[in-house]
Amino acid sequence: KLNKTEACDIAIQHWGLSIASVSQLNSYADLNFLLTTTGRQEYTLKVVTNTAGRIEEIKEIAKVLGVLNKHGIKVPKPILTKGGDIYVKSDQHNTIFTLQSFIPGEVLEDIPLKQPELNDV
Repeated sequence: KLNKTEACDIAIQHWGLSIASVSQLNSYADLNFLLTTTGRQEYTLKVVTNTAGRIEEIKEIAKVLGVLNKHGIKVPKPILTKGGDIYVKSDQHNTIFTLQSFIPGEVLEDIPLKQPELNDV
């Protein structure tokens, strides 16, 4: 399991960010870290731990997010690495890393909902 220091190191090495703080976010699958830069920009470092067949999925998600952004829909923007890639694969950690802009909000599981509200979701 990747820790906050390792997540920070990955962001510095591959995206060239100057990190002021790192915190782990709740996640349904894999790992997510909130990275705040010294310039107060926020990003989500997504750490895919079950890598089998996931590279194509990551590429497709990036395409979809790009199209949604082009049409003015507020979704996270994929951030390219210093080398111009949308992901970094680490054989050492057996993981794939992606970086996205962070959009603050609430996680659905933290919102108390009753059946009528769930029907609307």
